[in-house]
Amino acid sequence: MKEFVVLRIANKADGTVSAPVKTFDTDVEAQKEFFRSCAAAVDSDNITDAIALLTKEGFELRHECFEHPIQLEPEPEPEEPEE
Repeated sequence: MKEFVVLRIANKADGTVSAPVKTFDTDVEAQKEFFRSCAAAVDSDNITDAIALLTKEGFELRHECFEHPIQLEPEPEPEEPEE
């Protein structure tokens, strides 16, 4: 029976959200996936990545959130009128 859940919520720059869920039989398997997900989230292209390790009852054992600043393209300089 699956005892643990790892949930990753990714808010992407295009405005969409991804929330894949993985389930595990043991705490060790679940913690491995939790930390793998954290490692991937540290330098992702998403605006935010939140990772949670939950029990099958929904009790939160761990969570992490990683925020990444949005890189906006600079606005073009206005052209000066020709005289």
